[in-house]
Amino acid sequence: MTQDTWQARLQLYFTRTPTRTVLSQRHHQGPLQVQRPFYPESNDTCHVYLLHPPAGIVGGDQLQIQVHVATAANVLLTTPAATKLYTHPDVFSQQTIQLSVADNAVLEWFPQETIAFENSRSRSEIEVMLHTDSIFMGWDIVCLGRSASHAPFTQGEFQQRLKIQRVKQRLWIERAHYQGGSPLLHQMWGLANQPVIGSFFTVAPFNSEMQDTVRQALIPWLQQSRCLCAITIMEDLLVARYLGQHAEEAKAFFIDLWRVIRPMVANRVACPPRIWAT
Repeated sequence: MTQDTWQARLQLYFTRTPTRTVLSQRHHQGPLQVQRPFYPESNDTCHVYLLHPPAGIVGGDQLQIQVHVATAANVLLTTPAATKLYTHPDVFSQQTIQLSVADNAVLEWFPQETIAFENSRSRSEIEVMLHTDSIFMGWDIVCLGRSASHAPFTQGEFQQRLKIQRVKQRLWIERAHYQGGSPLLHQMWGLANQPVIGSFFTVAPFNSEMQDTVRQALIPWLQQSRCLCAITIMEDLLVARYLGQHAEEAKAFFIDLWRVIRPMVANRVACPPRIWAT
């Protein structure tokens, strides 16, 4: 590690006690940390805020986050601010996230958006490992460039890999490679000049009535919004997509879905972290 780069690692282990879920083990290296767990809900769900390096991520930084949720534990993880990938013309940064959820456990993974600045170079890997009766809800929101500052992603590179696996069954594998200024960012067959890409995932049993309820939640967005939204349900996997101009709009869409989905799959009403309102 040089003076100008971070080698950071964070390991979190959550377990269920007779009364609630607790953060039973925590190991960290470098600037990755967590705030004290919160319990804003009437049930045992543990809310935890992940703290990223305050100055953002630059080329050469290596960040690794590992989370394990033990049997019957319930955890919601979020971040207080966007992850910013700063300009570096030559060297890639790397962020690796590994999430493991045991039987009868629930993990909700809702980080704020990732912003790739112009001329940044970064790789992101997210791996979700589930057991047979695990429940997982999570989203991933990426902003290519800073449209509000009129700084589009004309140069740079963002590579992304996502895998969701339940026991030995691979439920979802996705790879994306966004090159600044490439046709993929501008053509109608690609991102159509929309800088914000979002995905929302749920792994849980979905019967036909639940599927209809989720699809009904999509209708207002199709009627009123200028963004592109879609939902696909494949047996126990739900995938929702957002393509548009604003990260806040993507989060609003996903939170609307979460308010509908959470009571059905986790038997509890949605309780947005207070940090989302600041």
